[in-house]
Amino acid sequence: LPVPGALLLSHTGVEYSLLWMDGKTNGKMDDKVLKKLMEDYCGVKVEFAKLTDNGVTYNNLLLYLMDFITY
Repeated sequence: LPVPGALLLSHTGVEYSLLWMDGKTNGKMDDKVLKKLMEDYCGVKVEFAKLTDNGVTYNNLLLYLMDFITY
């Protein structure tokens, strides 16, 4: 089942940081590694894109979308 966004970002942020410090990512922002971590943690497909505003793409800001949770 999907998880709340705050838990997803906390968990994958820590896991990604550990991989980055161990040199297991392609730089500070490795989209493929981050996407795999997110999907593995929440168990559903996660779509994301880099934020673009007025023709400027921000490589360190992601918009993500996944299944929702009905409580």
